[in-house]
Amino acid sequence: PKPSSTSTFDSLQCGTLLQSLTNSKSLTQALQLHAHVTTGGTLRRNTYLATKLAACYAVCGHMPYAQHIFDQIVLKNSFLWNSMIRGYACNNSPSRALFLYLKMLHFGQKPDNFTYPFVLKACGDLLLREMGRKVHALVVVGGLEEDVYVGNSILSMYFKFGDVEAARVVFDRMLVRDLTSWNTMMSGFVKNGEARGAFEVFGDMRRDGFVGDRTTLLALLSACGDVMDLKVGKEIHGYVVRNGESGRVCNGFLMNSIIDMYCNCESVSCARKLFEGLRVKDVVSWNSLI
Repeated sequence: PKPSSTSTFDSLQCGTLLQSLTNSKSLTQALQLHAHVTTGGTLRRNTYLATKLAACYAVCGHMPYAQHIFDQIVLKNSFLWNSMIRGYACNNSPSRALFLYLKMLHFGQKPDNFTYPFVLKACGDLLLREMGRKVHALVVVGGLEEDVYVGNSILSMYFKFGDVEAARVVFDRMLVRDLTSWNTMMSGFVKNGEARGAFEVFGDMRRDGFVGDRTTLLALLSACGDVMDLKVGKEIHGYVVRNGESGRVCNGFLMNSIIDMYCNCESVSCARKLFEGLRVKDVVSWNSLI
């Protein structure tokens, strides 16, 4: 349809389109729309549209453009701050994410449950234990510890620090847990060399009525390889086959992880049999067997 001649309608229409491009992470089309609203004058002194555009670039990982627009916006709302912090935290710039977080506090903008997960991620990535604990304290004071997304981010941060005990305390205090909570615990135990702990968490998870997904299986396979538990490894392989996972991901990471598990358990014959049965073998499949 032909756009309305009024700037208000054009602005809202572009904002809706930008949201769609943000959801699909369509950077090329975002650049085209940016050029359109700039040359057409729609972007001039339009905080709403500039905020949406900066957020779109941040989600697409194009942080230089996002920062350029961000710097020009005088009235920055929490959505804009959160979008920028998330963009830097998720695009290998945790230091920049924390810099913006501190700047956000300086300007009197209150962090919320969309801010803290990425601040915690940045602290974990940079191994800033002291700052991470302070942020955790602010989460508690702000009453956001019960937010499952925030809680999962705290778990992940402590596991990055290698502080398994702190992660366990946080997990035990969580009033609401989702599958990500359980998976974070299992993966965290494995990555910190405590594979047996991962099996214990899996048992607790099943007793709580949760059904695992592919992430759960990957964590358990790693645990089996670490402790050379071939029996449990074969049970997981059987579970994958019975539930039809092998047919959907025969070229994927899960089947390669099963091959790797068999090799770590010194059952190369099982690994070779599974390898030969793969319809398509990628470089990871070959490398695992080699």
